[in-house]
Amino acid sequence: MRFLLPFPILFAMLSPLYSDDANLTGGFLGMDFAMLCMDLGPLNGRLASYGYPAVNDLFFCPGGGGGVVYHGFYLGGRGFGSLPVEVKNGGSTLSWNSSYGMFDLGYVVPISPDFFLVPTASLGGGGITVTVYPNSLSDSSLDHFLSDPKQGSVLTYNSLVAGIGLLASVHFGTWDVQLSGGWYYYPSDGLRFNGTLLSGVPDMPRQLFTLSAGFRIGRIGSGN
Repeated sequence: MRFLLPFPILFAMLSPLYSDDANLTGGFLGMDFAMLCMDLGPLNGRLASYGYPAVNDLFFCPGGGGGVVYHGFYLGGRGFGSLPVEVKNGGSTLSWNSSYGMFDLGYVVPISPDFFLVPTASLGGGGITVTVYPNSLSDSSLDHFLSDPKQGSVLTYNSLVAGIGLLASVHFGTWDVQLSGGWYYYPSDGLRFNGTLLSGVPDMPRQLFTLSAGFRIGRIGSGN
C-alpha cells in the first residue's frame, strides 16, 4: 500500500489557499511530525527467542498533508513514514519501518475565529516492512548477490487502513498550528514474503494510535 502515500501529499499541494469566513471555507497545507504507537509485544517475544532486542512500540514519523474546507465540510489528506529502526543479534540485523497515507473527511467545529476542532473519519492504506540481513558479508560483489540471492529477506505487512481522529487548528498570523490524534485499524492477514502469506507468525498489530503536530500555510476563515 506504499503507493498510496504520494496521493494525500499531492492532494494537499493542489489545495487552493483562500478563505471565506462567512461560510467556514478555506484551505491549508504543510508538514507534520507524528508519533505512532502499536503493540509489538507478541512479535518481540518471537524476536527474543532468536536473540534480538525488542523493537520499540513508538515510532517517530515525519510527514505532511493538508486539506480544504467548504461550508464547514473538511476534505484532506496526510502521509507519514517512520524512520527505520534496527535491532541486531549476533549474526544478523532486523530493520523495521512503517508508513501510511490517509484521506480524511470531517466537519469543522468553530470554537473562536482562530481556533477550530475537526472530528474526522479516515480511509487509506498502510504498510510495515521488515528486512532481515547478515551483519557482515564474506563477498560484497554483485556477482555474489546474483549467484546467491539468499543474502536477506524482505517481509511486508500491508493493508487498507480505516480510523477516526480529532484535529485542532489554531491560527497565528499566516500560519496554522495543528495538533491531531487518531485511532486506526489494519484488517491485515499477516506477514508476507514476495506475496506469500507466512505461517507461524505471531499476532501482528491490527490497530495503531497516532499523535502529531504540524505547521500549515493557509487557514479556515479570515478571523475577522
